[in-house]
Amino acid sequence: MPPWAVALSGWLDDDGIERITDALGRLEVEGQAQTRPYLLALLADRYVSAGDAAAAVRTVDEAVAIVERTGERWIEAELYRLLAVARALADDRAGSAAARDRALEVARRQAAVGLAGRVGAVDAR
Repeated sequence: MPPWAVALSGWLDDDGIERITDALGRLEVEGQAQTRPYLLALLADRYVSAGDAAAAVRTVDEAVAIVERTGERWIEAELYRLLAVARALADDRAGSAAARDRALEVARRQAAVGLAGRVGAVDAR
C-alpha cells in the first residue's frame, strides 16, 4: 500500500500524527515527493486538533515551501486555510487574518468555490 494510503487509513486515530510522520518518512525514502504537501496538510490538521499550534505552523510552512519550489499549487489554498486556523489557535490574530486572506485569494484564483467557503468560515478574531 502506498505511504499516503497508509497515512489516510488512520489519520483521525489517536496515533494519526505518528502514522502521517511515518508515511512522510517513507515518501522521502521512496522519492514520492508529489504527495508530501498533502500529507503535511493532514499532519498540520492533526496538530491543530491536538492543540499544538506551533507544530501546525511549522508543518504548513514546510508544505508551502515545497509548493513554492515545485509550482504544484493544487493544495495551496488549503495550506493557507490551515495556517489561518493554526495562527488563530496561537492567538496570532494578524497572522491568522493574513493567512485567511491569502487562502481566499488563492481559492478564488483557482475557482475553488467550495474551499473559498471553508476559508471564509475561519474566524481570525
